[in-house]
Amino acid sequence: MTPFQKLFWLLQMGISTFSDEKPQNHLKKHVQKSLGSLDDLDEKVRKEKNVLSKTAMNTMLGTGVKNARVMCILESPSAQEDKTGIYLSGEEGELTQKILASIDLDLNKNTYLTYLSPWRPPGNRLLTASEIALCKKLLDKRIQLIQPDFILILGVPVIRALLDGHTLSQVRLGREKYLKIPTFGTFAPVWLMKNPTYRRQVWEDLKKFKTMISN
Repeated sequence: MTPFQKLFWLLQMGISTFSDEKPQNHLKKHVQKSLGSLDDLDEKVRKEKNVLSKTAMNTMLGTGVKNARVMCILESPSAQEDKTGIYLSGEEGELTQKILASIDLDLNKNTYLTYLSPWRPPGNRLLTASEIALCKKLLDKRIQLIQPDFILILGVPVIRALLDGHTLSQVRLGREKYLKIPTFGTFAPVWLMKNPTYRRQVWEDLKKFKTMISN
């Protein structure tokens, strides 16, 4: 069908107003409504009483646009974030912003950033199995509410927690899914600060992810 024939057909159907906007995902809205609101979830997380919430200075829920195309997941808030309650503050936060910006991910336009654990563990220790189970349950609901098209994991511990049995080498291929959402992973910003020689490898990973979300 030629463009002229398509236009004629639409006019015959009584459609005379056209838009370049993408159609809204009504199924997505229905799923979000059935799960409650992000505000409800945030309130629930703030009321959680556990070892992590008792020792953390701040509860860091997530930041960015609620209809994000990409959800970025870190392991837990940085020391500066925990201290100030300000997202992406401090050196680690600045590096995270640079990582996102390098592939055109913008928290004001197309990205939502959150954490496996909204609380920084005492002494920045590894999460226990029970803590991972609790945090994963809360994170899963957040993912279902945001309904991103893609997930970007920054940090091997998060990969292990969400994609049990998968290695970083597997996840960086871009073939894995979490909650049926295409998922990609690479090293965490805090790892790069301690191991700067891995920056080239992370850049190559990020280029792969940008290609993945551009297709």
